[in-house]
Amino acid sequence: MKLFFQIGGFTSLLVASVIWVNGLWLLEKIPKKSIVFVNLFSSFIVLSTSIFSIFSSYVTITSIYGGTMTLLISCTYFWLASNIICDVDNMAGLGWFSLMVSVTLSVLLISPIKSISSLWYVWNYFNWLVWCVLFFLYFLMIILKVKINKFIGYYSIFASIVNAFLPGFLSLMTSIK
Repeated sequence: MKLFFQIGGFTSLLVASVIWVNGLWLLEKIPKKSIVFVNLFSSFIVLSTSIFSIFSSYVTITSIYGGTMTLLISCTYFWLASNIICDVDNMAGLGWFSLMVSVTLSVLLISPIKSISSLWYVWNYFNWLVWCVLFFLYFLMIILKVKINKFIGYYSIFASIVNAFLPGFLSLMTSIK
């Protein structure tokens, strides 16, 4: 279990970096080509850790759940980077995929409400709720053309700190002891 906790901390820090720079890009603070490397690098590492979580000999139902959800999110970073590299003007595929991720997370959020029995489950619920909202906002921006780029930029930075950086950093620091 400690191994998955450490892997989760490591991948959370990578996810924090991706969401942070993507937020800055949406706020027009950095050019879009400058986010390609961190999206590709983090996607590859998160993909690897997700596959380990799902298929290793240490597998549990919790690791499969976390690995699968993280894999969906990691796919988004690959997709965004490939759209930028290929200079794709219409990101409709990514927008519809974002809706699918948001719906998947919504269904998962509804199902375990009765089983929230500890602070960890409360935080985990909040964590996936923030991701669910973020992906729905991507859908609104990309498919429905709602002009919320700056709001999503700030929301992304918020999510990067609260949902990825702080938990990742804290889990790695507690693993060191």
